Amino acid sequence: PNQPQKSGAAAPTMVSTDPKRKMKEEYTSLSLRLEVPKTQSDFTKGLMFRESLETDSGMLFVFDRIAQQSFHMTETTIPLDIAFVRKDGIVESIKQLEPRDTNPVYSDGPIELAIEVNRGWFVENNVEVGDEIVLGEAKDKKGKGSGKKDACYHKVKSRYSVWPSAYASGALVKCRKVGAAN
Repeated sequence: PNQPQKSGAAAPTMVSTDPKRKMKEEYTSLSLRLEVPKTQSDFTKGLMFRESLETDSGMLFVFDRIAQQSFHMTETTIPLDIAFVRKDGIVESIKQLEPRDTNPVYSDGPIELAIEVNRGWFVENNVEVGDEIVLGEAKDKKGKGSGKKDACYHKVKSRYSVWPSAYASGALVKCRKVGAAN
């Protein structure tokens, strides 16, 4: 009110106020078989003393306490990569582990999971820092699961779905790229 009117001004632009639609998540499925240590001794031993690791195989470590963790390769002869995964399922960092290296390799911050695989697996499968992981139950060759689930498997959300089992015929990894719509 009481403002001078401009002549020749452009007409107002009408903007749609429809609610935004959520974009569908995009996934790429990858095969990965993960062994889960069943005892504290197996957990501590990890992949030490092995001569090789099958293609698309690895080991999943689930920690009781969320904290910065470290791994060493003193008695490991296989070149490995390790993904450190936070409590919210985000891949916090991916690091190379050198055979027989006595120096520990640390996560960048507090983590809940670590996944060790053959050197280059993460790069070959386009898994990057910032991607997410979901764990579920593996199915055996007859199509039936073991029926056992660990509560910590349900804490993690999103881009990768990994069904870990030492006896699985293979685990499925679902991959959604960093920055993709939720």
